[in-house]
Amino acid sequence: MLFALQRPDAWPPGDLALRRALRDVRALDRVPTSNEAVHLAPLWSPHRATAARILWHGYLKERKRSTALT
Repeated sequence: MLFALQRPDAWPPGDLALRRALRDVRALDRVPTSNEAVHLAPLWSPHRATAARILWHGYLKERKRSTALT
């Protein structure tokens, strides 16, 4: 979806799957809030949409769900 917007630095901080992936990748004790996700994201700027896609892919893979786009 973010790629469809053609905005390479778009970042959806309210997305729960993304925030759960952030918890796993950053080895946090809990799922970050939307506001905390905003503060964690500058590391990937100006390619946050790509980072979000990678995080979503990892989230789905970890849960053994399909990552195929339908």
